[in-house]
This record gives sequence, C-alpha cells and structure tokens, in this order.
Amino acid sequence: MYLPRFKKVDLASSLKDKLRYIIQWPSGAVSNRRWLAPFNAVKKKWSAAFRKFKQIYMNTTTSKIISPASAGMHLPSRLVFAGLFLWVALFTIGLVGYSGSKIAYALFSLTTGAMLVTGFRQRSSYGYLFLTVFLWLGVWLKATIHTILSYPFVEPVGAFVGGSEAWDDVLYVATVASLGVMVGKVFFDLLTSRITLRRQAITPAFPQWYPQSRKWLWIALLFAAAAAISINLKYGIHLIGLAPRTVLMWPLNAIVAWLLNIGLATGIAVLLWWDIALKKKLTIPVYAIIAEALISSVSILSRAVYVFHAIPQLWALYRLKHISLGWSRAKVALLVVLFVAFLVVSISAVTTFRNYLYQSSAYSSTAYQVAVTQSEVVVGAIAEVQLKIKNSSPAESQALKIRLRELEAEELKLKLRVAKEKAKSIEAMKSGSAQSRILLNEFGYQVTGGFPALILQLSVDRWIGLEGLMAVQSYPEKNMGLFWRALSENPAAGKADTYQVVSNSIYLKSDGTKFRFATLPGAAAFLYYSDSLIVVMLGMVFFSLAVLVVELLIIILTANPILCSLYGAVMANNVVQFGVSPRQTLPYFFMLACGILLVWLVQARFFTQILCMLKIVRPEQPSDD
Repeated sequence: MYLPRFKKVDLASSLKDKLRYIIQWPSGAVSNRRWLAPFNAVKKKWSAAFRKFKQIYMNTTTSKIISPASAGMHLPSRLVFAGLFLWVALFTIGLVGYSGSKIAYALFSLTTGAMLVTGFRQRSSYGYLFLTVFLWLGVWLKATIHTILSYPFVEPVGAFVGGSEAWDDVLYVATVASLGVMVGKVFFDLLTSRITLRRQAITPAFPQWYPQSRKWLWIALLFAAAAAISINLKYGIHLIGLAPRTVLMWPLNAIVAWLLNIGLATGIAVLLWWDIALKKKLTIPVYAIIAEALISSVSILSRAVYVFHAIPQLWALYRLKHISLGWSRAKVALLVVLFVAFLVVSISAVTTFRNYLYQSSAYSSTAYQVAVTQSEVVVGAIAEVQLKIKNSSPAESQALKIRLRELEAEELKLKLRVAKEKAKSIEAMKSGSAQSRILLNEFGYQVTGGFPALILQLSVDRWIGLEGLMAVQSYPEKNMGLFWRALSENPAAGKADTYQVVSNSIYLKSDGTKFRFATLPGAAAFLYYSDSLIVVMLGMVFFSLAVLVVELLIIILTANPILCSLYGAVMANNVVQFGVSPRQTLPYFFMLACGILLVWLVQARFFTQILCMLKIVRPEQPSDD
C-alpha cells in the first residue's frame, strides 16, 4: 500500500520534519533528488514488472500471444458454487478420515485445488485445462473418495501397505507435482509475453479450394471411416489389449491405427472449422463428432476414446458459440441426450467385446461371473454366522438363526441364478450363431445392469495417478539409476517393463504373445523413480511446458481452436498415462505431428496453387469491387 502523498517540504532541522521527509520519498514527492535516483529506478522496474504480471494473470491486457482459447473459460456461477460446495464437503470429510498428518492432507488439497482453478481461469490453452483436470481426478478425487469409503484400489499398488508416514509421502509427492504443473504455466506465460507474435482475433477461415470440394471431402471422410473400421474388424490391426492379428504391407497398419486413434477425429475437427467459416449449418457435422467417437471407441475396444474424442471438440464449440452455434435449447438438449445415449452404447459395447475377447479359457458371461461371486460371498457369510451361533448365548443365537435362514434363502436364489446363467451360455454355444447370441446376451446385461456400476467405478478409478505414487513410494530401490533405466528401456514383445515389476502388476502373468496389457504409473510416479522431489518438480514443469508449447505450435500452424482442444486433450492424457516404455511412444507422437503437418499443408496457399495448376480445382475469380 502506498503512503499518503505530501507536498514538498523544507528540510528543517527538527526530527519530526526529517522523519516526515524520509517516509514520503516512495510516493515521488522528492524524487528529483539525485541520491534517490537508484531507488526510483528500482521502483520503476518493479512497478513495470507488477503491471506485466497483472496484465498476464488478471486478464487486463489487450495484446497477448495468439491463443486458441481466447474466449475465456468461465463456467456458470451456479456450477462454480455447486462445485465449491462439493469440494468443501469432500475435503472436510476426507480431512477427518485421513490417518496421516492433517497438514499434509490440507496442503495437498489446497495445492491440487489451486492447480485445478488455474486450469479453468487461464485463457491460453485447452491442453493445460485438460491436464489439470486429469491430474486432479487421478490424485485428489481418488485419494479423497478412497479415504471416505475405504474400498480397495482397482489398480495394483506394489508393496504399499499404508501407514501415516507412507501416505504423507504420497501426498507430498502429489503436492510437488501439482506445483510443478503451475510453475510450468507461469514460465510459459512469462516467456511468451516477450514474443513479438501478438494475439489476433481468431476468425474462422477456409482454403480457397474447399467450397468446391466440400461435399466430396465429407464423403471421403465417411469412406475412410468405413474402410478403417472394416479392415480393423477383419484383420485385428489395432485392438486395445490385444496383439495385432495381422501385419499388412508397410505402412498400412500405421495408417489404420492412426485413423482410428486420432485421424478421423482430426478430419472432423478440420472440416467442422471450415464449415463454420463458410457459415454452413452445423447440425450434421456436430452429430458427426459423437458418431465418430462412438465407432472409433468400439472399433479399437477403448472406452476412453469416446470421451477424449467427443468432449474436447464439444467443449471448444461451447467456448466458441458466439461464432459457431446458434442453437436453440431444444437442439442442445437433443445433443446432450444423444451424447449420453452414445456413451452408454460405447461403454456397454466395449465391455461386451472385451469380456468376450480377453478370456483365455472357456467363455462365461459377466452375469454368470457376478452370480458366482455373489454366491461365494453369501457362502462365506453363512459360515461366519454359523461360527457365531456356536459361541453365542441363547438370546443372541435366536437373532443369528434368523439371519442364517435369510442367508440360506439368498444362497438358494443365487444357485438358481448361477444355473440359469450357465444354461444360457450353453444354449448360446449350441446355436448356429453362438457368437452373436453370446454377444447380444452380454450387451443386454451391460446396458441394463452392468453400466450403472461400471460408470461409477470409471468416474473415480479410471484416472491414472494415485496408485502409481503408492507403488513407487513402497519400492525400496528408488534412485536416479532406476529412473534412467526406465526412461531408456525398450522391452521386447511379451516382456514386462519396469513398472509392472514395481507395482506387482497382475499382467506379469498374462500371455505376452496374445495380450498387450500394462499397468500405468503416470508422469509423477515415473519421475519419483528418482527418489527426488526436485526431479518430480522439474519433470512436471517440463511436461506442463510441453503441453502448452505443442498447443501454441498447433494454433500457429492451423489457426483451428477445435483442433487445439482435441490434441490438447490427447497430449494431456499422454502425460497422465506416461511411464510405460517411453521410447515406444515416440512413433505415436510422430503420427500426431504428421497429422498436424498434413492440416497445415492442405491449408497452405501453395497447396491451392498446386491444385489450380493441376486443374483439380478452379482458381478463385477476383471480385469486381
């Protein structure tokens, strides 16, 4: 706070006036004195730095770096207050139930919460937003929900057995990782604020040849989707968790995998942006987003693909609704209904195919497996009650006998259910179209009974982060040597990587010639191989900067914010899942780079000139104006 300004005064000999003279110099009243010149220079420098800081972080500047997300990420106030209320409630319950240091949990919660807030508050990157959301879901939400409900973790955690000190160590590493993400964002903002490239209002644009070729490009994209799906279905080129059944002539396998992983979604994002520039109706292109996400998800057996293809593009459209959508509430409601319906179909279909293809022994339906598991639980409960009856008083035994009869009745019902489900499987196998009958029965069960339980599990336990930190924390041989070995390893097909051993993964015993399963550590856990919080901090700064720089390059090359959102989510997801044979991910990133360069190429002016020279398209006629 600045001191009050005073008029210039005479330098009297009284102590009061001298003190008054001394305390008023920061306000500039006597700034013409030579001996104050160095102090004034420092003051001006710090004032300029503070103004720059306010311009960057308080969104007051009018000249910034080109940004794919310049429209702002402000959520409705009601949603913000609801989220804040839910966070406070979960934080309070988690703090009470946490067995370790309350300070460690509070620091962990506040740091990860601040990271999430920076993701929504900043206006320069979709990828940074997705990175903060994915990390927050994978560490804070998962840790808090498991603390409150005390149920087992889905992913393996190595030799981690809990304890106050062990949990505190895990939370401290997660806290440092969250700080690293935020520091990376600060570095990026400070570095890009000095670049002469300034923000321009992002206006939709299209190549000159697109209006003539629009219909044929959409048809070609549809044909490419049908071809890629058919080839993958017949030859098993790219199925999550399974080794390729067929190796086609180079580079056909890579092209099919690229199309289903990101290529089709890239094509839709590009054509959709060009359609916005042409001011075309966007109903069919927007529905194409969720349709492509559905078919790609089912085709490669990945439930996550539906979310990572559909949500980023729809989020970008929502952010750019002032230039893209002019939809009524009825159309938006229909889109939401279709999105949810396709999500149900995607998760149910992928789970159905996985349950069928991932079983190495004789097939058994999920309904049969659930009935058998429930029956085994009831049998164990019956044995426990019978033991209590033998050691209880006559008064207590009466209540226990009533409970025993209830359990025996439930056991009888479950036995009948097990027999019924087994008979269904046998009957399906006897029919002429056994495979179709099995899949239809399984899909029906997943839609009606399996989906609700599965969506609750996936909403918390699907996100990567916490289990990796727990497994690495318990590993006794953490050091820089382990970190460098894990970074450079390239295990042969069928061989386990470092983290499968560290986490004691169940996939260590799987058939590596048939299956391609792996437990994922996440970036923070991988960096913690070094047993150094400094390495964790610097590594997360690097990953945060990588996401931000890649997205900046994409917007410079393509000027397409929808594409930035799609690839930002892909980059953020790769950071969150980082750690299994990093060298083997280089070809995937090369394919991503090729996709962006291809978009840049077809949008370039010289590409239009080449098409005109080849007489593939007609040159644009100059206007009379």
